[in-house]
Formats: sequence, C-alpha cells, structure tokens
Amino acid sequence: MDQDIPFGLEPSPVPKHSVFLEEIQFRAKLQSFSNAPSELTVQLISHERDVDRYRRAAENGAHSAFPVRKPRNPEKVQDAESMERSQRRAKTKVRLLVTELAPSSLVTFTTRKVFTLDQLVRIWGAFTRLAHQVDPSWRYVVVPEPHPSNPSHLHLHAAVRGKISRDTLRRLWHIALEGFEGRRITTILRGPAAPGNIDDQPIKGRDTIKRIRKIARYISKYITK
Repeated sequence: MDQDIPFGLEPSPVPKHSVFLEEIQFRAKLQSFSNAPSELTVQLISHERDVDRYRRAAENGAHSAFPVRKPRNPEKVQDAESMERSQRRAKTKVRLLVTELAPSSLVTFTTRKVFTLDQLVRIWGAFTRLAHQVDPSWRYVVVPEPHPSNPSHLHLHAAVRGKISRDTLRRLWHIALEGFEGRRITTILRGPAAPGNIDDQPIKGRDTIKRIRKIARYISKYITK
C-alpha cells in the first residue's frame, strides 16, 4: 500500500549516476565576511587518494581508513612539504582575518634598537593597551618581517581599523618602546632620540573592497618570509 506524501514533501529525484564516477570534480567553498562581500573558491578534487586509503584499510583489517592524528611534537623538525603546507594554512588564515577586519589602513612599526620577537610581542602588548584606552574599537592584525639587510632586526606590519591619528599612534609607540627600557615619556621623540617610527603604507584600490583585499594579500605574504 502506497503511503500518502504531504504536498511539498515529494522525494527528490534519484540521481542517474554517482558523483564518484566523474573523472573531474570540483569543490566550491563560500567564505562569508562581516564587512566585505563573500568569497567563493573552487578547487579541483580527486577521490583516488581516499579510495586507496579505504582499499588498504580493508586489506589490513583496520578499523578506520583515517587514523587519529597524533599531537604534533614541537621539537620535531618538519620536512619541506609539511612546512610548505603549514605556511599555506597560516597565510590563508591571516588573509581571511584581515579581510574580516576590513582595515582602514596599513601601518609599519619600526624600532631603532634590535629586539627579539618575544620582546617585540611584549612591547606590542603595551602599545595596544594604550591604543585601546584612546579608542576601545581600535583593532588590528599584525605580522613581523625581518629587515632585508639585517634579518635579526624585525619590524611590524599592521592592518588597522580605528580612528586614532597617526601622531597619537606614534606617541603611543614611543611610550611603549621607552617603557620597555624603563623610561617614562609622554610625548613624541624626534630625530636621533626617537626609539622608532610608524609609516603609512599607501595601498591604492578602485574602491574600498579592492583596497581591503590588497591589504589582506600584502599582510599575508609576510607569513612565508
């Protein structure tokens, strides 16, 4: 006896073929952002590797074709392929973070003295606490870059969103740098006395969205350096 199906809930047509039989397949991914248009990426995929895994699992009597991933040992040296995959993932993550931020500008923070990365992290933390006191809505994504002629000398590239003037940012940057050395100041230092500087990086685009995406690409490329 056939069962009555409520109107509007008719079953979908049965596919005439299996997608696994297609030689060429694609995966589409839609990434949404709060302050920018969504981003669609299309990737060519293949099931051959998965089929081989299932076949080997069946032949070996394994419970799963995909073994549980073990926690990464931080002391283990990664091979070139693993390192390249990690860099690609980090680059993509930073680009998406910057796009979500929808920055208003790109700013480079420099120092006269050479600091280690750990020291710069502490200085940056003090600087951002000062910045949030001035503008609680101030946001950023920041990455370090080695100086071309002196790799141990780092400076910071930051995609920023907020309403703090450049002079105020420069003053706060000097306060943070001098504070790390145990010196207390309240004004911008000039000339040889300046412990560092900030510079706006001109990023042009036909519209706001183009500029945001350019800044995102610019920031993310330093992850692999």
